Amino acid sequence: MKIIGMRTTLFCLVLLLASCNVPMDKPREMPTSTIETESPIASPTQSPENSVGPAQPPSIPVSITPVTLDMENGLTWTECVLPYRDYSYVTPDMELIVNCLNMEFPSLGNYDEKIFGEAIEGVGGGDNYRLVIGSDVYETRHTQIDITTYNYELLKNGTLIAQTEAQYFTSAPNRSLGNIGGKAVWEILAEPPAIIVEGDNFNESYQLEGSFFPYEIQGKLLYIAQKNEKFRIIYDEEAIGPEFDEISMRYCCAEMSVSYGQGQYWFLGRREGTQFVIAIQ
Repeated sequence: MKIIGMRTTLFCLVLLLASCNVPMDKPREMPTSTIETESPIASPTQSPENSVGPAQPPSIPVSITPVTLDMENGLTWTECVLPYRDYSYVTPDMELIVNCLNMEFPSLGNYDEKIFGEAIEGVGGGDNYRLVIGSDVYETRHTQIDITTYNYELLKNGTLIAQTEAQYFTSAPNRSLGNIGGKAVWEILAEPPAIIVEGDNFNESYQLEGSFFPYEIQGKLLYIAQKNEKFRIIYDEEAIGPEFDEISMRYCCAEMSVSYGQGQYWFLGRREGTQFVIAIQ
């Protein structure tokens, strides 16, 4: 994914969180929040996929001082400006990112491993998952439709509660099945990628263009939502932080993607011509 932007300064924001509470028989709006900035954020005239953003001018210094905002929901949002380019999981890039935030890079801990379901070897389309929450047993399964396409299903106590088709190219579509806040959260790399909570496909319910990388912080669901070609962070059904023109999200290979573990959620995002690394915890 390519990332667009128009400005090179750090943002100054005040968060006004609004929860999403829409009747279930109608499409729900994506959770939103109001962001105050020094000046209005310009609307893009082209989609991120078809636009080319300017490289950061070498005369503009890169901030090595992270900025931290304490949020009303108990989270902290820390960000630092990076040089405007793509990043990979190579030592120089990793050192630059970690030193910029002055934090330890996240990795899955013992608690994280307990959240996610047990992987069960599948056939062709990657692993299936089995997850127990209380007395309920959740399982995923898949069947092959053609050479690259599979049908994926989520079952609760043997009853089908969600299904979708996905193609298997370089990464298994069945990403994860986890217990987040006592609910089964299924991440499936369909077209578009989707988060399905207790059988509820968030793309359909919130009219999203995609939902990505679910994780739990303080017992509540956090994920990335795409709508109107913009990306937002959603936590506990409310949007937090500013909009991003692009967030680096990869499902294979060496390019930098979303990373989480031990109560932290890291990602690289671009907005208004500036590239940031963000850590939420």
